[in-house]
Amino acid sequence: MLEESIGTYVQRWLPIYQGCDNTHKLGTAFIVMGEIQKRVIGWWPIDNRMCKLKIRGRYFNVSIINVHCPHLGSNDDDRDTFYAPLERAYVSCPKHDVKIVIGDLNAQVDQKEEFRSVIGKFSAHRLTNENGLRLIDFAASKSMAIHSTYFQHTPYRYRITIRSCFDSDHYLLMVKMRQRLSIVNNIRYRHPPRYDLERLKFPEVVTEYVQSVEAALPEEGEHIEAPLEDLWCNVKADIDSAAEGAIEFVERNQRNGWFDEKCQTILDEKTAARGWMLQLGTRQNVMRYKLKRGQQTNLFKGKKRRLEEMKCEEMYRSQETRKFYKKLNASRAGFVPRAEMCLDKDGGILMDERVEQVKAALK
Repeated sequence: MLEESIGTYVQRWLPIYQGCDNTHKLGTAFIVMGEIQKRVIGWWPIDNRMCKLKIRGRYFNVSIINVHCPHLGSNDDDRDTFYAPLERAYVSCPKHDVKIVIGDLNAQVDQKEEFRSVIGKFSAHRLTNENGLRLIDFAASKSMAIHSTYFQHTPYRYRITIRSCFDSDHYLLMVKMRQRLSIVNNIRYRHPPRYDLERLKFPEVVTEYVQSVEAALPEEGEHIEAPLEDLWCNVKADIDSAAEGAIEFVERNQRNGWFDEKCQTILDEKTAARGWMLQLGTRQNVMRYKLKRGQQTNLFKGKKRRLEEMKCEEMYRSQETRKFYKKLNASRAGFVPRAEMCLDKDGGILMDERVEQVKAALK
C-alpha cells in the first residue's frame, strides 16, 4: 500500500509512520491523528518487527514501542532475536519517559497466583505458552504490567471495534490516554522526636540514664571482630534505648492550636462566598465575600491573640523569665523581614539594595 519501505506517508490530516522491508511483509506502524501530530517528537524504525514513537506529554514524554512478536511456529533463535532489540529499544528510552510496549506479542498468559503482580487476574486463557513466559519475564524485569489482562474486560457483546482496512486479521482499537502525577511514593516527612534535655537537670534522671547506658553497652573486648559499621549501629541503638527510657521525648506542640470548629465554619462560609463571587460577580456577591473575609480575619486574629496571652501567662506563672521576655519581645517587634546578603567577587558583603541590583543584572 505504501510506496516507501521505511518512511512517512501523509494523506491530508492522516500521517502514518511505518517500517517494513522491501517485501512488504511484517512491519509495524503508527497512525497519528488530530492534535497529537503537533506533539510527535520523533519516530525510529528498529527492524521489520518493531518501531518506536515519542510523543510530548503533559508531565512526561511518552515513548511507545510497537512490536510484532514471532509466533509459536518460529524457532527459538527468531524469538531470541526479537527480544534482544526490544531490550535495547526499551533501555534507549529516557529514564523519566512513560514507556509503553504495544502490538501483537502472540502470547497467552493464565491466571497463576505467582504472576498476579504482573498479569493481574482477568486473563481469558487457561494456560501460559512459551511466548507468554518470555513476556512475563520481560515485564517483570522492567517493573511493567500486562494491561490486557490486568483489568476487567467489557463483555464481547458490548465491545465495539473497527475492522482493519489494511487487509489484516487484526482489529484497530482507539485508546484515549490521560496523564496524572502519582502520589503513591509521596511519603510525608516526619521529624524525628527530640529528647527532653531539660530533664537532665535532675540528678536522679542523670543517674538512671548512666546506669542504663552502662548496662546496655557491650563489655570491653566484646565484638572485636565485628565490622565497625555494625558495631556503631549496635552502640547507637543501645544509647537510644537508654535515653528513651530515662530522658523521654518532648511533646511537640501542635501548630495552630487556636483553630477550632468555629474557625473551620467561617472558613467554609468565606470559601463558598468566594465561589459565588467568581461564578457571578454581582455587587451583592462581592459585598458578601468581603463581609465573610473580614469576619474570618477578625476571628483568626482574636484566636491567635488569646492563645499568645495564655502562653505568656503560663510562662510568667511558671517563672520561666527568659522564655517570657523572649516571647514578649517577639510579639512587640512584630514581623521582621529577613536580611538578604551575598558576597561579591572580592569577598565583600552586599546588603539588600545591592542584592536586588545583582538579581536585576543576572536576569
